[in-house]
Parts: sequence; C-alpha cells; structure tokens
Amino acid sequence: PPSEVRDPRNHPLRGAFLDFPRHRRHPRVPVATSFTTIESPATARRVALLGLRIAISGAALWLAFGATDLAEVARSMAAAGVTPIALTLGVYLVGQMVSALRWLLIARSVGFAIRPSTAVIYYFIGMFFNFLGPSLLGGDVARSLYLARGRERMVAAAATVAFDRYVGFVWLAVLGSAAQIVFGSFSIPARLVWATHGLAIVALASWLLLPAIGSQRIPSGFFRVRSAAS
Repeated sequence: PPSEVRDPRNHPLRGAFLDFPRHRRHPRVPVATSFTTIESPATARRVALLGLRIAISGAALWLAFGATDLAEVARSMAAAGVTPIALTLGVYLVGQMVSALRWLLIARSVGFAIRPSTAVIYYFIGMFFNFLGPSLLGGDVARSLYLARGRERMVAAAATVAFDRYVGFVWLAVLGSAAQIVFGSFSIPARLVWATHGLAIVALASWLLLPAIGSQRIPSGFFRVRSAAS
C-alpha cells in the first residue's frame, strides 16, 4: 500500500542505505548561522593594488599641480579661448593615437597579438609616466612591461618600443631639416642649422640601409613595418 512505501521502515532500500553503519556515513557539513566576510588572498591583492594606484595618482597630481598657480592657468586659458584650446587638444590626441597605431604595427610584426584599443591604452599609460616620471624612459619601460606580460617576451617587447622611438626620431629629424629649408632658420645659429641637416641625412641613410645592416639580427617583421612607413 502507499502508506507502507512512504514509511521509511518499509522502504525496499532500507537495508542498503538506512541501516548503513553510522560511523561510516559522511560527516555533516556545518552550516553557517551568520553572515561573515571572507577575504581571499586575491581580493586582498586587488585592494592593495587599487590603494597603490590611488596613492601614485595622488602623488602625480600633487607633483603636477602642487607648485602651479591654478588661477594664472585659468586666466591664460580664458584669454586663449575655448575653441583654440579644444582644437589643439584634439589634434594632439589624434597624433598620439596615430603614434599608438604605429607601435601596434611594430608589435604585431614580431608576434604580439594585441587589439588596437589595447595598444592605445598602453601608449597613453606610457605617456603618463613620460610626463610625470624622472625621464622619458619611464614611459618606455611601462609600455614594455604591459606589452610583455611576463619575462618570456620582455626583450621583444622592449625592442618594439625602441624601434618605435627610432622611427619617430628618423622622421622628426627629416621634418626638422625640411622645415628649415622651406620656412627658413630665423635666428637659429648656423651651426645648429647644419647640425640639423647632418642629423637628418644620417637618420635617413640609416633608415634606408637598415635592412642590409641588420638582416641577420633584426626580425624580418620590422622591415615590413619600415616599408609600410616609407
């Protein structure tokens, strides 16, 4: 009858399970009777890193604005006008994003699979350290560390940053020399003018001769980037 089936004493599996020796049963898991906060080491690490970032950001802002007359800055910006400031900032940001995409091409040419948005973020992080660090090398080191994500590819990541710097140097020298030829040197001393032209010639020559000089030491992907930039 149904009443006998519902009764545990009449269950057909009573001998297999209900009479299982008590000392061999699985112990009961204690149930928490109150809510407690459990902090894992990973959570504590994230909190510590967040605190470190806040501290670094605060120190950077203090270094940037601690000795600055903000009232004078506000007056100068008001005198300049909103439109010129916005245009200048926009052109600057677009130029930096183009530079970030150039670095992206270099990184991809040697096997780093990163997205354009990630490259832009890493590049702007490097800019932050360039502006507020003791030298321009701080941003280069930061970009290398973010790109490498470990010690295995640290040398390759540093090479992409160094090559990106080299590309910028070559074309900056060439543009500086061309600008002096087109617009004149104004009151710049003659020795500096000739030094600029000489530096541009050396930089351009190294750019053209780079494949022949470093074909055995430099990854071939760099030369694909050099050809595209040319």
